[in-house]
Amino acid sequence: MLELITGRAGTGKTARIMNEIRQAALRGDGNRVLIVPEQYSHEAERELCGTVGDAASLYAEVMSFTSLAQRVDETLGNDGKVLLDPGGRLLCMALALESVSSRLEIYASARRAPELQAALLKALDELKAANITPELLLKTAESCDGALAAKLSDMALLMGAYDIAAGARRIDPADR
Repeated sequence: MLELITGRAGTGKTARIMNEIRQAALRGDGNRVLIVPEQYSHEAERELCGTVGDAASLYAEVMSFTSLAQRVDETLGNDGKVLLDPGGRLLCMALALESVSSRLEIYASARRAPELQAALLKALDELKAANITPELLLKTAESCDGALAAKLSDMALLMGAYDIAAGARRIDPADR
C-alpha cells in the first residue's frame, strides 16, 4: 500500500516513518520501501540503520526515484537491454569518434583526448535532454557558416555514431 505523508519541515514526518518501519521490523514484517529524493538517499539509509538497527536491510529499503525506475525496468523487463554506466558511455563515445573521425572537421582530435570525449558526452547529454536529433543539428548546420556549421555537423555525426556504438542491446541513461 502506498502512503503519502506530507507536512511542513520539522513536524516529525521522518521520525514517524522511521518508527513505523522499526515497528514493522519488530513484527518481522518486511518489504518496506522508503522513496526519497536522490540527494537524500544516503542520509535516509543512515537514519534507517540508526533507527531499525543492523537488520534494517532485511525489512526495508531506501530508494531514490532513479533506483525505483531501474527496479521497475528489472522487474518488468527491459528486453534484456543493459543500462550503460559512465565507463560504458565513455567507451561508446570513443568508438563513435573512431568510426567517424575521418569525416569530422572540428572534433577529429577528440579521438586521442579522453577529457574532450567526456566534454562531448556532456554536450550529447544536453542535446538529448533538449530533444535535439542529429537530423535537426544537420538542418541547423546548413543555415550556418564557418566553425559553427562544422561543429553542428560534427555533433550530428557523433550523435548518430554514438547511438550505433551503444547498439540495440544497451540503454543510454540520457535516452530515458
